[in-house]
Amino acid sequence: MAGSRPQKQDIVVKAYNQIIPAIEKAFREASKVMNAPPKADPYVGFFTYSNITFYEIRAGSDGVLIMQQFGPQIEELIPEKYRTIKLNYLVDRVFRVVFETEYPCVLRVGTASVSLEAQDGQLFNFYNFNKRGVSPGFDAPGLNTYNVVRIARRPSFSS
Repeated sequence: MAGSRPQKQDIVVKAYNQIIPAIEKAFREASKVMNAPPKADPYVGFFTYSNITFYEIRAGSDGVLIMQQFGPQIEELIPEKYRTIKLNYLVDRVFRVVFETEYPCVLRVGTASVSLEAQDGQLFNFYNFNKRGVSPGFDAPGLNTYNVVRIARRPSFSS
């Protein structure tokens, strides 16, 4: 770099202020390659975590699993566009959580805050298939969520 250094501005800060947002934008806008499991049926269904949070997992048109969170607490606290995630098949019964769209790094939930960023990229480890050939549940160790179990049908909630 030729010439004198500007006295009143930090050139490194100025460069980072341009480069970092451009890199973040490139990562957000890059197409994500999603892998479907060999068979979706063992993973499709309804699940619950401690009868507080409920999940529906279904296969999309491309076979990739889509997980929708629902339940009275979820619907009150988390905007709908942040309740749906995709599960990218990695190997055996292991999937990686993928958010398709940009999301807030921290979502305010009453007086607490929930980091959606912490969920993106986490692994879901589904249990061995039972005699009916379906997984009875899964764990998400990185989210400290264990024993998410399959339930027979979508629960109904009283108002």
